Amino acid sequence: MSRKWERTIERNQKQMERIRKNDIKGKGSKQGARTVFKGRRIILPVIFLLLSFFFMFILDALGDRDAFYLVAIGSYWLLALYFFFKRPYLAVGPSDLSTQRLNREVTLKPSEVEEITLADDSIVIVIKEKQHRWVFTRIPSLFPIKDMSAALMNFAVKHAVRVNDHRGERK
Repeated sequence: MSRKWERTIERNQKQMERIRKNDIKGKGSKQGARTVFKGRRIILPVIFLLLSFFFMFILDALGDRDAFYLVAIGSYWLLALYFFFKRPYLAVGPSDLSTQRLNREVTLKPSEVEEITLADDSIVIVIKEKQHRWVFTRIPSLFPIKDMSAALMNFAVKHAVRVNDHRGERK
């Protein structure tokens, strides 16, 4: 039984190594040509810190200090750190766009993009089937909008995606 188990493990390791090699070869060229634009979340971490300070002062005034008090305050601080260091991004590849939504990476092919709207301080990517929108803004998320606009314009021209350019227009 143990020898059979060892052969099974050996076979699985060889199969996984083969798959890993194919993944590295297949994705190496795509990943190298990708341009990743990272933002920074500031509003949500500030809200968590303000909530923690609010609860610290309220519970301190009431005199209720126990282990739950420390756990609650610590968890708000950890959430603030988590959302501050977890940076939102938009990756523009030669044949796809990808970002992170609800803790998973979502990738769009050019055929799935209905239009791209460029403005001075925001970018909106409209998806065809679901009528969802990806919105990237400069103010709350600190994205480099000018660089993103140039890369998305090149992507749109290359794949014949409709672009609404509202840069430079006054409201």
